[in-house]
Amino acid sequence: MSNRIEENEKYLDDSLEFIKKTEEYTQSLDNIKTELSKLNKYYGSKDWFKDLKEYDKKKLNIKAGVLSEDGIWNMNETLNESLKELQTKITEFLDK
Repeated sequence: MSNRIEENEKYLDDSLEFIKKTEEYTQSLDNIKTELSKLNKYYGSKDWFKDLKEYDKKKLNIKAGVLSEDGIWNMNETLNESLKELQTKITEFLDK
């Protein structure tokens, strides 16, 4: 009997930890959505092209992955695939 109680207590603890992480993740999604909107507005804009030109001309020694032609596009594609997978997992979870 005590083994069964301990086993199920672990399930409860694990579930509560999952809920806590889910709440934190949901907040992170809200935060990153705003940042992604700003990033995607910048990508391909007049400012982006101006920054790219200046970066290339001055050979600046700074991290500038944001100026990569594929960097932001690839990130968006990877994010979309990840979110689709998450949506599938959530749907499967809710359907049970």
